[in-house]
Amino acid sequence: MKSAILLGDVIKSTQGKYSVWQLGLKEVLNKYTNDSDDWDIYRGDGFQAKVHQNEVLTAALEIKTFLKSTANKDARMAIAVGEVDYGYKRIAEASGDALVRAGRLFEETRSGIRIDSGVEGIDESLNVTLGLLTFIVENWTQSQAELILYKINHPHLKQTQLAESLGISQGTLSQRLSRTGIDKVQAAIDYIHAQIR
Repeated sequence: MKSAILLGDVIKSTQGKYSVWQLGLKEVLNKYTNDSDDWDIYRGDGFQAKVHQNEVLTAALEIKTFLKSTANKDARMAIAVGEVDYGYKRIAEASGDALVRAGRLFEETRSGIRIDSGVEGIDESLNVTLGLLTFIVENWTQSQAELILYKINHPHLKQTQLAESLGISQGTLSQRLSRTGIDKVQAAIDYIHAQIR
């Protein structure tokens, strides 16, 4: 069965307290995996997770948004879609082509998010799309990231309810969301998820 492997590294992790962002990162990883054996944090600032392929970019977006909103940090990430052998006790002990390809891609990734879809001929266009998506997200202010994280964590709320819970008008919320480009980011995520099914 195909899965997505998400490998990442928190950038500037030694600046500030680990506890500020590590607990929240664990919560995000737990949210997108089946159980705690499917994710791991290692070397203090590295992480890996086996995520459903239709949620992997949503997970990556939430990780980047969380880190920016809480600790003004970022992460570089590599994603590979493919086979993961079962029978492991922890993801760090797992094997399979998705893990091998994610590891190789991660070594080449200096910033942003890159993907190896396992589908011949589409990775170049997917990575161009990811580059643009990452550029938008990495240029959010800390308060914009806080707003998007709140929106991600309250998906059931309509925009009027979201505005009310934030204590602002619906028009103000709409303007703030528009400035983040979140609709375009979500469209890019949906496009890539459709391509890797």
